[in-house]
Amino acid sequence: MDGVIIDSIEECYRVSKDAYYKNKSFIYSEDRYKKIFFKYRGYVRPPYEYFCIHDAIEYFYYKHFEDLEFINFFNNTSKKFQHEDKVAFEETFFTIRLDYQNNDFDSWIKMNPLTSFGETLKSKNNANTIVITTKNMQAAKKILNFYKIGVDKIYSNDEVRNSGTKGKLIKQIMDDLNALDGMFLDDSVEHLDTVDDDRVKCYFADWGYGANTNYPIYNKVQ
Repeated sequence: MDGVIIDSIEECYRVSKDAYYKNKSFIYSEDRYKKIFFKYRGYVRPPYEYFCIHDAIEYFYYKHFEDLEFINFFNNTSKKFQHEDKVAFEETFFTIRLDYQNNDFDSWIKMNPLTSFGETLKSKNNANTIVITTKNMQAAKKILNFYKIGVDKIYSNDEVRNSGTKGKLIKQIMDDLNALDGMFLDDSVEHLDTVDDDRVKCYFADWGYGANTNYPIYNKVQ
């Protein structure tokens, strides 16, 4: 969903920042801090990695740094993250998101506008279409229902985490459906790289947040 169907970068920034700075003061220039977050947001996969990106911004904020330094720091932080810390941060993250939904739904949904690709899915049956997202189920359902986007099924953060990767989940789905072929569209090459199934053709969404490597770019009018 994020970056492909909706442009949720503003919402993810606000919710993750609130979660990270829940028990400490924010002492930085909002404009510079936000600019760094927007630049590297595409590397975030599971929600706990929002902690990692904020941690990296804090570490490098007053330093001159190269992209590779930031990315390596981010990846190392993610690798060292303990399971109980992942669960705790994600619970905080999803609780704050729910507070936004319950207390000011109109403002929250405005922070999750449709992309041009998302617009093509509105008010359609979208048969044989499945959403696999690292968003929590409640948020995913509310967004799709608001924009009147119908899909066959939604797999959310819990299912992705339980399977290990999006690629493993996709293989399981293909097996369960006895499907002969399928297409996976994502704006994260890290997610695309997890697909190891000859039945599935992978495409990169170049309107999203990530940077492409060698994946074919999806044509939104095809």
